[in-house]
Amino acid sequence: MKSFKKLVAIVLIMAMMVPTTVFAKDKQAYAYKVIDLAPNSVVTARDYTSKYDKKTHTDIDTFEMYRVKITQPGVTVFYCSNKSDSIALYRSFKKGRDLEYSNSIIDFDGKKAYYQVLPKGTYYLHANNTTKIKYAFYPTTEVRNYCRSTATKLPSGKAKMVSFQVGRECSQWYRLPISNRKSISAKLTRLDDTDTINFAVYTKKGKRISISSANGTLARTKMLEPDNYYLRVWRDEDEDDDDFYLGRVAKISWQ
Repeated sequence: MKSFKKLVAIVLIMAMMVPTTVFAKDKQAYAYKVIDLAPNSVVTARDYTSKYDKKTHTDIDTFEMYRVKITQPGVTVFYCSNKSDSIALYRSFKKGRDLEYSNSIIDFDGKKAYYQVLPKGTYYLHANNTTKIKYAFYPTTEVRNYCRSTATKLPSGKAKMVSFQVGRECSQWYRLPISNRKSISAKLTRLDDTDTINFAVYTKKGKRISISSANGTLARTKMLEPDNYYLRVWRDEDEDDDDFYLGRVAKISWQ
């Protein structure tokens, strides 16, 4: 019995002498890959890529950010492959931290194309899933058709994109010449999904003569004599307006 106890004691001592392997605790780190994106260039964007650094026992997630530079007034259109894809626009991001700690200025989802009026500056486009993205830029000139006397001629049947630049919220006027007796039917398509842009038809004396549809996208008149008529497009400002508020881009046409 004593020999057995002695044997057990020896085994326990030997077990205590075996070196114990200590595993370092894995760490998490975040990085950013910034890629310049040129207008009309199609790229496959990803949310992030991951790799493991064995030396430092660190999981590293690298977020892809596509840099977009807006240097003049205009309309920017962002595109992605599918309606189910989600993309977001940032002014900046916090280096070394998860992207969720940075605030996006605009989140896009549910469509393939997103119209936006952006102030001059540098932006970062990020895809929340793998998708093909691109953007197009349409420069605009200074608004001069801010009253009936400076109205721009708009030919019948020709669609015109109208935008309201930040700080230039004045009405825009378009001249509609008709050479024979007819009714004018005008159409408004709001390209950035808000109802802050409105329109109406007027006579050359400033009398409003159109009747708008319930959702404000159609305006019709009674039969009119040949003359010049005018289409006014304006934007209702919201109390929560900021530089990135939607409701600044629409398409108009008439016949």
